Amino acid sequence: MIPIDERLINAIKLCVNALVPKQDAAIKKGDIVKFVGGLLIDLEAVFEQRNAEKCCYILFNIMGQQKRILVDETSIKKSEARSKIDLCW
Repeated sequence: MIPIDERLINAIKLCVNALVPKQDAAIKKGDIVKFVGGLLIDLEAVFEQRNAEKCCYILFNIMGQQKRILVDETSIKKSEARSKIDLCW
């Protein structure tokens, strides 16, 4: 095997880390979150919990019923809404 220069490895790590979006660690259970992309962009929901696969469970109020769905943690951010009351829950 050919050894790889440690500087090259570190440069690649820096590039990869710059491309991977970071999830706001301050989001906690009960916080209002907003989708930042995809079909659900700008919709708000209630954050429930993270799991080990970099996904999150969120709660939606759909047709009068609360539904729990699993989403990628990079698809949401903490919303400016102050509470669940702001979402008419």
